[in-house]
Amino acid sequence: MPKGLPEGELPPVVVMAHGMGGQKDFGLHKYAENFAQNSMAVFVFDYRGWGGSGGEPRHWLSAKRHMADWRAAIAYVRSSMAGSVDINRLCLWGSSFAGGHVLVVGSEPTIAPHITAIVSQVPNLDAAASTKTSIKQRGVPKSLRMLAAGLVDLLRTAVGREPLYLPLAGLHGSLAFMQMTPSELERYHANHPKNPQMTPSELERYHANHPKNPQGGWKNLARAAYSAEHALFKTSPIKHVHAITAPVLYMGADKDTLCPMDIIKRAVALTPNAELYAADCDHFELFTPQHMPGLQQRQLQFLLQHVGQRKEANAMQREQDEAVAMAMAASFEQGGEYEEEAVAMS
Repeated sequence: MPKGLPEGELPPVVVMAHGMGGQKDFGLHKYAENFAQNSMAVFVFDYRGWGGSGGEPRHWLSAKRHMADWRAAIAYVRSSMAGSVDINRLCLWGSSFAGGHVLVVGSEPTIAPHITAIVSQVPNLDAAASTKTSIKQRGVPKSLRMLAAGLVDLLRTAVGREPLYLPLAGLHGSLAFMQMTPSELERYHANHPKNPQMTPSELERYHANHPKNPQGGWKNLARAAYSAEHALFKTSPIKHVHAITAPVLYMGADKDTLCPMDIIKRAVALTPNAELYAADCDHFELFTPQHMPGLQQRQLQFLLQHVGQRKEANAMQREQDEAVAMAMAASFEQGGEYEEEAVAMS
């Protein structure tokens, strides 16, 4: 929660969650603290089965489940936090996998009217395109092995057996859900000089930015079932962006191979009210000190602009409602009927 607000003033609130296999203790505090220092409340959550959240089995990667968690988080903020935050100024923030989730959830008819602004950072947007890229990188045989592993995982858990897991992150050609080039891993690791000699097969570059003792016993694994879900029930956020009513700030990286810039530009063109922030880097370099300050500054400017506009609009609406109520009361006191003309001045 922010400090130093005028008495009686409720802060806008940003709901945040991490990307694929990410948790709130994997660096989201850098964003949350920046927002809180600038008069915004922040609600950060972990998905079921990850980090500080409960739920079994652990490490269950699922777009369907994650988006259900987003809906639950938004509902909680709007109901249980209504006395401490301004629920009429509610913003969504998601990165990578979650960058797509916020676009889908933020476009839904029951949620869209309540959202003031959305930040979608290097979002995963097109399931079909990502599937084609994935098959190209690892080949058809390994791709079929992953699909088979996903189906086996579903069968195992259906009969009460332990889940089957696959690596979450790895190099191109591996059986990992996120495939990275050596150069991406190198750039990601560039800001972590403590482990300069570790090999790609151990994926230290990926883990280097994670806490030493992450919540929930995090490992570089995810349920194999996601490969089956992704293949059979493709979720493509880009198909939903046309229905978003809130302004959207897309953050893209020109050298991103996981969430390519060309697809982000397509989403920007399809979104009714969208802006694009582009950085000359890859997916993970975006989070380094070289790029982070500019990233945070632009996000902050965007959110403050739109929560400020919503605050002014809400104040004008309150004044109008009060004028209508006063005119109605005066009309009734005089024994007459309320006429719409009486409040035309508002």
